[in-house]
Amino acid sequence: MLANTDKMLWDDPLVFDGYRFEKLRAIGDNEQKFQLSSTSTSELNWGYGTHACPGRHFASNQIKVLMAALLLRYDFRFAKDQNSDTEYKRPSNVVEGVRIMPNPNVEVLIRNRVEM
Repeated sequence: MLANTDKMLWDDPLVFDGYRFEKLRAIGDNEQKFQLSSTSTSELNWGYGTHACPGRHFASNQIKVLMAALLLRYDFRFAKDQNSDTEYKRPSNVVEGVRIMPNPNVEVLIRNRVEM
C-alpha cells in the first residue's frame, strides 16, 4: 500500500526492516499499537474507523498460522537474481498505482524441509 512508503510516517520506508514495528512498540505507551491488525491514520491496511475490516483480527491470526506452517514444512529460495547470475537476492517489488507487490514473474524454488 502506498501509504506504507510515506517518509513522513516511517523512517526509511523503502528499506525492509523486519523489526520496524517491534521497535515502535518498545517506545513509550505503544505496546498495543503497531500490531498486524491495528488501524490508525498511519496504518490503513485494514481500513480505518467505521470502515475498518471487522474480520481483521481473525484474518491476521490465520495469516500467522499459515506462515508458520509453510516455514516449518518447506524451504524457499529464489532461483537466481533476475539481473545477474547471483543466487538468492530478493527481486524488486512491482508498483502499480497505489499497489505494491512482489514481482509475480520471479521463479521461487520450493522443496519439502529435510527432517533433522
